[in-house]
Amino acid sequence: MSKIAAGWIRVSSPGQVDPSLGDQLSTIKAKANELGYELPPERVLSVVWASQELSNCPPFQMLQEWAYAQQVEAIFTLHRDRLTELPEEHVFLSNSARTRE
Repeated sequence: MSKIAAGWIRVSSPGQVDPSLGDQLSTIKAKANELGYELPPERVLSVVWASQELSNCPPFQMLQEWAYAQQVEAIFTLHRDRLTELPEEHVFLSNSARTRE
């Protein structure tokens, strides 16, 4: 049985092309596959969100819910800054991951 992962892809503006949402998705899908994770389409969240503050972003809230409920074993994203640049939100994700160990 494959390990289920979530994917998080984000751009800051609708016209962002480097890296585009599609480029980010291709990269994280390849990495997930390489590491033995399944990345179902329904577990891939994409968003155009300019703010560094993601706590009010509905897709980010969904990602948090999946982590809290341990519905995913990993979260793949192109760069850590695509999740958030705020240290307190990195701590949340880290703590959620640690509870699975």
